[in-house]
Amino acid sequence: MENKEFHKIELNIPKITPMVKLLIIVNVLIFFIDHIFGILGIADKLIWEFNSIIKYFEFWRLMTYSFVHLELTALLINMLVLWLFGSELENKWGGNFFLKYYFGTILLTGLAALPFAAISYNYPLWGANAAALSLLAAYAVNYPDMIVYFMFVIPMKIKWLVCLIAGINILTIKPAQPQNLMYLSHLSGIIFGLIILKVAIFIDTIKFTFFTKNIFKENLKRHKKNQIYKKDNEGVKVYSITDFKSMSIDKQDKHNNNIKIIKSTPANKSPEKQIEQQENMDLHKKVDDILDKINKNGMESLNAEEHAILKSASNLLKKQYLDQNNKK
Repeated sequence: MENKEFHKIELNIPKITPMVKLLIIVNVLIFFIDHIFGILGIADKLIWEFNSIIKYFEFWRLMTYSFVHLELTALLINMLVLWLFGSELENKWGGNFFLKYYFGTILLTGLAALPFAAISYNYPLWGANAAALSLLAAYAVNYPDMIVYFMFVIPMKIKWLVCLIAGINILTIKPAQPQNLMYLSHLSGIIFGLIILKVAIFIDTIKFTFFTKNIFKENLKRHKKNQIYKKDNEGVKVYSITDFKSMSIDKQDKHNNNIKIIKSTPANKSPEKQIEQQENMDLHKKVDDILDKINKNGMESLNAEEHAILKSASNLLKKQYLDQNNKK
C-alpha cells in the first residue's frame, strides 16, 4: 500500500490587504449606522427587493444588498472569510481584479435572482454570503488541498468544504418556500465565482500564452540544474531570470538537441547595474528555494510572501523579454 505524507497543518493568518480592509470598513459602518440610527431606514434602501428593482428601477440594489447585514453573527462570519481568504486572493491577483471578481459575483447573483423571484420566490436578499462563498470557491481553485476547519473544529481540504456547503444549500431547498431564493443566491455565488475565474483565466491565457507557457515554467525548471539556458521556440527567443543585457551569448549544441547554453563574459558595469544584477541573483536564489519547497510539500505549502516572489520572478521575465524585443 502506498504511503502518503500529510502536510503539517499551520495557522496562516494573512495581513489584511487594502481592498479587503476597505470592504470590511464599509460593511461594518453600514451595520452600525443601521442599528444605531435605524430610523433612517438605510437597510430598507439597500437590500435586494424584486418590486423595488423592477417597478421603481432601483438598480443599485443589485449591488448594495451585499453591504447589509441584519445580524452581528452573519457580519462577523462574512468579514472573517473576506479577511482570511480575500487577503490571500488580493495578494495573488492584485486589487483591481479582486474588486472586479468580488462585485462581479455580487451583480450576477443579484441578476440571477430576478427570474426566480418573478416566478415564485419573491424574498428579499441581503448580506455578503454570495460574495464570501465566491471567495471560498476561488481559493479552492488556487489552493485545493489547503486544510481549513469547518465550524472551526473539523479539518478538511477547502475543495471539499466548498462542495459540502453547496450540497447543504441544495438539500435545504424545499418546494414553495420563499427562503429558497436565499439558498439559490448562495449557490449562485459559488457558480458565478467559478465562471468569472475560468473566463478570466481563459482570457489571460490567450493574452499572455507565450509568457505563461514558456518563460515562467520552462526557465524555472532549468534553474533547478544550476544552468542558464536559452531556448528557441519557433524563432521566438525565451530568456531566463539571470539572462542580463550585458551577457554575451555563446551558442553550443548540447547532446545534439535544441537547448543552447548561455555563458556570460565579464563586462564593465555601473554600480546601479551591479546592484540590479545582485538583486536579480537574490531573487533567483529565493525562487530556487521555493521550487525545492514545492517539490517536497506541494504548491499548497507556499505562503503569501512566497507566491509574491514567484509573481515578481514572472514579471521580471516578461520585462526582460520585452526589453530584448525593443532593442531589435
